[in-house]
Amino acid sequence: MFEAEITAREIHYPNAAWFSHLHDNMFQFKNMTLADWLNKRRITEFFEKSWMIKRYRKSKNAFIAISNNAQSFFRQTLPKDLQLITLLHNAIDFSRFESPEAVMPSGNIISMATTGSLVDKKNQIFLVDVVKELNKRNYKARLEVLGEGVNRAKIQKAIDASSLNEQIILHGNVAKVEDFLKNVSFYVHPAYYEPFGLVLLEAMAASKVCVALNGQGNLDIHREGQNGFIIDPANASAFAEKLIELSQNQELFKHVAKFSHEFAKEYDIHLYTSKLLEIYLNRRKELGLSSAY
Repeated sequence: MFEAEITAREIHYPNAAWFSHLHDNMFQFKNMTLADWLNKRRITEFFEKSWMIKRYRKSKNAFIAISNNAQSFFRQTLPKDLQLITLLHNAIDFSRFESPEAVMPSGNIISMATTGSLVDKKNQIFLVDVVKELNKRNYKARLEVLGEGVNRAKIQKAIDASSLNEQIILHGNVAKVEDFLKNVSFYVHPAYYEPFGLVLLEAMAASKVCVALNGQGNLDIHREGQNGFIIDPANASAFAEKLIELSQNQELFKHVAKFSHEFAKEYDIHLYTSKLLEIYLNRRKELGLSSAY
């Protein structure tokens, strides 16, 4: 999103209240280290960041962060005079994904789905080892992988090498993620870095039981043992054991699925929009600008 920030600041509107929505920790904003001064790309990013800061000051820019992790990152990397950073968690279209009935695990079958771009930070290849661990314990797993990206061939190679083609399906990009969520018991999220985790909220709205790794930003919406479980540090065996434990403990499974469904309601897009408009209008008042659109 750094390129979008540069483009947006090419033109200055003096009567506008300027905001940047911080949906990710833009690596270009990282503070320089001694080693960075020997890296041409990092030196270029330093000058780009310096240009952006001048533009932020000119526009009296305010910021909206989607998670505590994002807010903390920019508090560390922006100058003290640009610290107007409001935390506003991201939101979902709850009605699109809502399904109040959980899909209970049956016997030794564990059905799962995961959503995200097939890139390093999303770490889908970790789930190949999880499925292998489930197989060792005589559980039959089926994993629906939704999304596309540069790591597709790498992940498919790992699937082929472990003869898991009938258990792990790479569907690519799909039009309706919700259709896949309705047919599985678990939502699994192996990302080692996650700015927030909208897909987790979507899964919760569908009454899925979520098992994830610690992606930092997803901690904002995680309530251990209530709306899911985090395996930290990352360990495929421990991940598989948690899925088995939940499939065997139906009371715990039902509790987590129900709590998750109710929890996700608080992140509906309609509630978010009202809060966002309030932030926008208050900022205009602070700047002495008209509140009219």
